[in-house]
Amino acid sequence: MTLKIMSGTGNTFVFANLMDEKNKEELLSCFPKKNFSMIAQLLCQHPLTETDGAVFITPSQKYDFNWLFYNNDGSEAEMCGNAARCATLFAHDEDIVKNHCEFETLAGTIIGEVISKKEVRVRMPQLKDINMAQVINDDRVFTKYDFVDSGVPHCVIKVNSFENLEEHRPLAEQLRKPKYFKPKGANITFRVPINKEHIESVTFERGVEDFTEACGTGAVAAAYAHINENKNISRVQVSVPGGELYVEFKENFPYLGGAVNYLGEIQLEELKGAKEDE
Repeated sequence: MTLKIMSGTGNTFVFANLMDEKNKEELLSCFPKKNFSMIAQLLCQHPLTETDGAVFITPSQKYDFNWLFYNNDGSEAEMCGNAARCATLFAHDEDIVKNHCEFETLAGTIIGEVISKKEVRVRMPQLKDINMAQVINDDRVFTKYDFVDSGVPHCVIKVNSFENLEEHRPLAEQLRKPKYFKPKGANITFRVPINKEHIESVTFERGVEDFTEACGTGAVAAAYAHINENKNISRVQVSVPGGELYVEFKENFPYLGGAVNYLGEIQLEELKGAKEDE
């Protein structure tokens, strides 16, 4: 079986097509006594397949396919916008679907569309648990933020610049501690307004515990916070460290679009014997 390494605007994932039961058995036999979470962690941290997350495409009785999505640390996440865009192109290129697909995630049904070889757009879940203009003020933190669940929860903080991104790390690491945003915690997303229809966004992601090149759900959450400040706009360009995304709101759904590309592939046989400490 061939594993594919993909990038959604710098957000990287390893993909496995498990629509065929034979492929599933081959994957499990390659990693004996490991569940999907453990396998995902080994894949994400293996030198040959080092990525931000792992995606296993499996059959669905109701939709085109189901996905199992895991972060770099093996934790299962409800949703990932850039992984969803990659999954759409992957399913297309694996002849699972044509240019359009509907698939299951823990956050709900995702609709994907391959617009071109260089652009994939997905309809994300409806936003929920929206709490704008919140404040944290304790003995360690004072910050204003917006809370938006765009498939996964995000604490969105408006800042003036990313000229020195590291200056935002202490706040992100503090807000990732269990006392904040119980019970699941939240991704910490920073946004910088450029103009009315353009922002920059960077996310400190759960499960990765670091800033990533791109976060699709973070881009959506940041775009919503920006639109909430700037009425009468429905589309926002979102510049992330890995490139350019756009977020458009139509009929109460956010749409996330941007580039997707392949970084490489590897035969599963090459990973046999991978250990937890590799």
